[in-house]
Amino acid sequence: MNVSEIENYLYGLFKSVSPERTFVGSLPETIRSDWNDMLLISCDNGVRDFDAYGNGVMLLFAYARPMSSGTKNVAKLKAMEEAINSIIENQDSSGAYYIYRVKSYSDYDFSRNWHCNVVSIGITVK
Repeated sequence: MNVSEIENYLYGLFKSVSPERTFVGSLPETIRSDWNDMLLISCDNGVRDFDAYGNGVMLLFAYARPMSSGTKNVAKLKAMEEAINSIIENQDSSGAYYIYRVKSYSDYDFSRNWHCNVVSIGITVK
């Protein structure tokens, strides 16, 4: 039930969604002007320990820079969410972790002025 190990596992699993722009815990202070997407993995909700296994909910924040008009970049967010779905569907569940999609919703980060889709995933630790 080690959070650092879970973060490392999820990073390895989802880093292809936004190569070189996948972060764990928090986003960097500075966002480069040539970035159009980012992925944030949040394990802030923790993992409950049931002795024989653990269970928790993790959040994946798929960020997309708005279009030049300021509108939501739906195409970029759709591609990122489809990549997340594909990883979840094709995971190797024979190891210590099993993940599943719980829900998703749309959000807006006012401090960065970027849109994001949040995918909530459940994780079971064997």
